[in-house]
Amino acid sequence: MPTVFESISDGFYTAFFEPDPKKREEKIEVWIKESIPVIQSAVESDLRAYLEGILGDTWTEKQWKTRAEKYYGRSVRMGKRDELPFIDAYKLSLDVKIRQRALRTDIVTNTLTPEVRAKTNGAIEFVKKVLSDLETVRSLEVETGSSVRTANDDDDEYEDEGRSPNDDRSDSMNSNNDSHQASMDNRSDQMNPNNDAYWSSRGR
Repeated sequence: MPTVFESISDGFYTAFFEPDPKKREEKIEVWIKESIPVIQSAVESDLRAYLEGILGDTWTEKQWKTRAEKYYGRSVRMGKRDELPFIDAYKLSLDVKIRQRALRTDIVTNTLTPEVRAKTNGAIEFVKKVLSDLETVRSLEVETGSSVRTANDDDDEYEDEGRSPNDDRSDSMNSNNDSHQASMDNRSDQMNPNNDAYWSSRGR
C-alpha cells in the first residue's frame, strides 16, 4: 500500500503556482530540501511493510523452497521477444511521483494541516489572477483598436521640441507608427508575469 504525503504534496503545488520562473525554481528547490527528510522517514516503514507481505508465506521449508525456485528458475518475458531471468526482470524500485489517490488503501502520513492548505489556496488565487492577466494580454495582441496609456505617461514630460501631447497620442493610436507598437509592448510587459515590468508595477 503506497504512502501518501499530504502536506508536502500541497507544498509542491504552492511552489509550482509561483508565476515568476526564477522565484518558482527557488521555491521548488526549497521544497525539495524540506521534503527529503519527510520522505526518508517513511522509507523504512514502507520497506518493512513490503517485505512482510512477500516473506509472510515463506517461513516453512516448503513455502521457502517454492519461492526460491521461482526466483532463480523462472524467466520473464519482456516485450514480444526478449526474456530475462526473474532476478534480472524484477528489481527493488523507489517510485516517488504524484499520482491519483486510492483512498481505501493509501497509508497517509505528513497529514495536511489547515495552515498548509491556506498557503495553497492563496497561491491558487494568485495564479488565477496571473492567468487572467495573460488572457487579457492575448486579447490586446489580436485587437486592432486603441492602446492603453499607463500612469507613468505624464502629459507634461515631453522632450521632443515642437511636439504636443496630442501629437504623441496620435502616434500611439496609429497602428502604422512605431509609437503605437511601443505602447502596446509596454502594456503587454506590464501584464506578463515573465517580464520585470509585471512585478515592478505590482510592487514586488
